[in-house]
Amino acid sequence: MNTIKHTVLALAAGLWAAHGVAADRVAPVFPEPTTFTPGKAYYLYNVGAGKFLSADDGLTFADTGAEVLITAAKEGGYNVQFTSTGRYLYRNGQTTVITNNGNPSTYCNWAITLSGDAYTIQTDESCTSYYNADQFLGWDGGENTTLNPALASSAHVTWQLIDDEAGAYYCAKLDLYNALQAMDAYDYNVDKFEAIYSDAGSTTEELAEAAAALTAGLELTQKVTLAEWSDYPIFFENDMEHPWEWWSSQIRSDDYACKLTATIVVDEDATLTYRIRGSYDDTERLTTYWNPEVWGRRSFIT
Repeated sequence: MNTIKHTVLALAAGLWAAHGVAADRVAPVFPEPTTFTPGKAYYLYNVGAGKFLSADDGLTFADTGAEVLITAAKEGGYNVQFTSTGRYLYRNGQTTVITNNGNPSTYCNWAITLSGDAYTIQTDESCTSYYNADQFLGWDGGENTTLNPALASSAHVTWQLIDDEAGAYYCAKLDLYNALQAMDAYDYNVDKFEAIYSDAGSTTEELAEAAAALTAGLELTQKVTLAEWSDYPIFFENDMEHPWEWWSSQIRSDDYACKLTATIVVDEDATLTYRIRGSYDDTERLTTYWNPEVWGRRSFIT
């Protein structure tokens, strides 16, 4: 059976104290809020909820948030646009908001007002259909964590604005922190990710990539059930561009240009035996089992 030359299985083995680094891990420091300047991007943090406004696919509150660009609306007030999707915060009912990808209308106009050391957000008076001077955007404090535009001032309706760069860095570092916290229940070697987290010079992109890789790796690792590999803890770091999956007693990828890294914790000399095979490079299997134009190129590790 032919070996896929474009597929690499990198193996790292070494002695490791499972929770040595975790004891020194400190949660990221919440960034200082900033003042509002139209035309700038921010992360919106609801003070009462203690959470950020999340991405626009649900408009709920979360530990990490989504960046929004706030610009002046031509009719009055401001437009709040999610930079990741280009969609606008849109008042579409007496107690509901959605996001809209069309040109902003008066339903997208919001008044942002300084209130003490934070801000309130409410439908701008230019939106005559829904404007109410006594209604504000926020969280009602109950089990429903969906964003609500019709709350009284006594609800959780005060917001802090976090600078976009500071907010992105904090959210990326918190994602990695939470991913590392989840790993503490296992004996996998994640020193590589601990180093990225503890390095003050790590960029937002590096933190975000590490968090995504660690989360995806744990998801894959927990699915792998190869009895022959179970003597020692093995952590599989997935390829984020060409991901692997657990399928029928094999780790499989639909792309031959992929990489899988296995980090193994050992306390004595050990041998790991594995096989890499690729059906697209095996003429007999291609002829017998599938048409490569339909099934594509796949790599397997068993």
